[in-house]
Amino acid sequence: MREAVFEIGNELDGPVAGFGARFRELIRAANQDLAGAFDQPAIELTYTDRYLLSPLTVRLLGELLSGFAGPATRIQVRTLAVRPGGESKGGAKIDKDWRAMADRDLILKATLGAISPLASLETSHAIPHRRRLDFRTSRVSGTIFFDQGVGSWRTATDTLFDFGDTPSGQIEQMKQLFEITNNPHGTFVAVRLDPAGAPR
Repeated sequence: MREAVFEIGNELDGPVAGFGARFRELIRAANQDLAGAFDQPAIELTYTDRYLLSPLTVRLLGELLSGFAGPATRIQVRTLAVRPGGESKGGAKIDKDWRAMADRDLILKATLGAISPLASLETSHAIPHRRRLDFRTSRVSGTIFFDQGVGSWRTATDTLFDFGDTPSGQIEQMKQLFEITNNPHGTFVAVRLDPAGAPR
């Protein structure tokens, strides 16, 4: 089967580290086509999501991409340059939005660069509402469509984050260990493999 829909509950709950690897194995277990599609690191990954606004979503995105990428993977992330709805009210927890989007950009770039030196960030004032991960491997290309992106997952307990820290300090904070849990209603993910020879 070259298309599959997943209703995800608590299957990916656990340590934030390894979230992407667990996600990849969940998809690979669905059928033989998907198992073969993701048996090697991707050559190219392009992730589009308007709402990469908090340290939690950036950390989860980094973990997600790490599950599919290798050091030679070309990665591009597309997201909004400014927070929709105006300035963040701030806070002291990892799931709150950055008030300074320049800090978000710097830390997101650092997160991506730690996965692959071929990673880049594209910000824009107009990003589609869809959340998707387009991929190309040595065998196939396709798309993973997300109902809520990585925003469906929360920290299992309150996790602090100092937004007033220096950029380098914030990057270190991004490495902290914590548990994640899906929201009580779960989420949907769909995977589509392109027909052989289809243009990307």
